[in-house]
Amino acid sequence: MRNLKAVKNSDTAYDHEFSSCARTYATICIYGKKLDPSHVTKVLGVSPTRQQKTGDDLSKGKVIRNAKTSGWFLTSQDAISSCDLRAHINYLIDNITEKYQGLGSIKEIEQIMLMCFWESASGNGGPILDATIMNRLGKMEIDLHFDIWFPADQA
Repeated sequence: MRNLKAVKNSDTAYDHEFSSCARTYATICIYGKKLDPSHVTKVLGVSPTRQQKTGDDLSKGKVIRNAKTSGWFLTSQDAISSCDLRAHINYLIDNITEKYQGLGSIKEIEQIMLMCFWESASGNGGPILDATIMNRLGKMEIDLHFDIWFPADQA
């Protein structure tokens, strides 16, 4: 069982117009083959942006595929209007912090991660993660993943 701890947010000064960023968002992903996503919703008291169960049809157009594992997802994509990734991450952590320790009782959870999408505006710069965010994620034992895009003419 995970030793899940939550850390309160400090007063972070955000740069919502972060000039090197074209767009950004973050998604908390909770996975497990035998996971019941509705159980995660019940424990956290937060409705997911999206959820799936192992075997669900995830086909889009001509691409046919089924979910290989169950998942519960909460994203900041349409909830936050900021080019500062820190605002997105803190928004998500703030939404689950209060009841996060309860996830330790769900033995079907195999992985908890935070997926961060960040698109460069110019090919320079990158997202900022301050010590408070790194501390919060570390104490919650949430793995951090990045999907970073650069403009086609800069690649």
